[in-house]
Amino acid sequence: SSKRAAMAANRLKGYQDRFSATNQFISSANGPLSSHRISLPAKAAVQSNEPLKLQTHFDPSQLDGPANLEGLPGLKPSAVMVEAISVQDKVREEQRLREEKERQMECERRRMEELKMEEERQEKEKQVKEERERQEKLKVQYEIERAEEPIDERGKCDSFDLPKDDEVKEEDKRPEEPVPESMPVPETADPVKEFLAVLLSPETPASKKREMMLMPLPKSIKKLQCTIHRDKRSLAKKMYPRFNLMVSHTQDFLLSAQKMTMVGSAHYIITTDQHNMTRKTEGYLGKVRSDVAGHEYNLFGVGENPSKGLGPGRTRNQLAGVFYEHEQGNGRTPRKINVVIPQLEEGAPVEWKPMKKEEHLLYQFKCGFTKKLIVLKNKTPTWNSSLKAYVLNFFGRVALPSVKNFQLIDPENEKEIVMQFGRVDDSFFNMDLSWPLSIVQAYGIAISAFSYNH
Repeated sequence: SSKRAAMAANRLKGYQDRFSATNQFISSANGPLSSHRISLPAKAAVQSNEPLKLQTHFDPSQLDGPANLEGLPGLKPSAVMVEAISVQDKVREEQRLREEKERQMECERRRMEELKMEEERQEKEKQVKEERERQEKLKVQYEIERAEEPIDERGKCDSFDLPKDDEVKEEDKRPEEPVPESMPVPETADPVKEFLAVLLSPETPASKKREMMLMPLPKSIKKLQCTIHRDKRSLAKKMYPRFNLMVSHTQDFLLSAQKMTMVGSAHYIITTDQHNMTRKTEGYLGKVRSDVAGHEYNLFGVGENPSKGLGPGRTRNQLAGVFYEHEQGNGRTPRKINVVIPQLEEGAPVEWKPMKKEEHLLYQFKCGFTKKLIVLKNKTPTWNSSLKAYVLNFFGRVALPSVKNFQLIDPENEKEIVMQFGRVDDSFFNMDLSWPLSIVQAYGIAISAFSYNH
């Protein structure tokens, strides 16, 4: 606009120069103007003493024939300057109004964003409140149902559909044969007690304990009941809580894990030394590492990353892989878990040392190469219309509803529960496992359930 105003001012100055040249050749006041013509709108404006209106372009069609200069006052440069300044002021005013409008629109946009964020915050608080009320309702319902059960039926909640030794029908009882006083009565050996006695004995070498932690549980152990304590008692542990694994009925310590600091993805160290959570300790057994998205978790044993080029002899062994299928929904949809472990040969897992990404357990599973793998899936919960929630029978080992609760089964034998994990309260979770999982494998799977938050 400023450029156009300058061009119009130059045109008017040209008109003034033409008038000056014409006056030198006019012989009389009424003589015709033969060699110069003036724009009709400009001449009319000058004759009527009206303000000049600048044109942004020159149109020859607006010129008439010879003009009579009688009565035409002389053009003054000050009028041109005043008109140019008025045009510039008009441009500035339009620009100011445009900027003011844009500023108002920006303020309105920010206000709408703040209102939207406030609505989302209130909606989130409402969902949290509803979820808390729902959990309280489920807890009360659970206590009511437990209170209504006969006392002799509660003891059956401690096993996977296996009756206790003292729960024998009357018709199945046989008369006991008299035993001579000199012959002692043999006691039934408990494989769980024998296994834990060797594992927890201070006389057992550390190498033997490591082997028992990494090897699959004996088939004679139908179920090993453990408990995980999530320790968040200090400020540091609130951000990086420590998970201590112990035997449920004796509270004997087994393993400990903690998330490493200053690491982008989830990275947990697993060790038998609860006071030294580093890879340099002698009790280091492995680590749990997730991908960037947090959907895949890999459990590695002792060893180095193959990217360091130290050779297969010093490369870490992959113990398990956990894959959480992401579900689009309101966050209350049950999780879908896939667990992959190496196949067993002569009672021991096959050594699996991937040298590249394509050799990882989860990559082989996604490509359908499961011939040398054991695949476990979570048992699908059923919908309870009265509680308005998904439910599973944990046989009394779970007290509170949680999205972390799950049961792992073999797809070929869905009646056999290989592992179950669930919440007891805010700090304690029960973990039960059986063959073909090892203690470290089951513990790594449970750690992934704590870390997965989608």
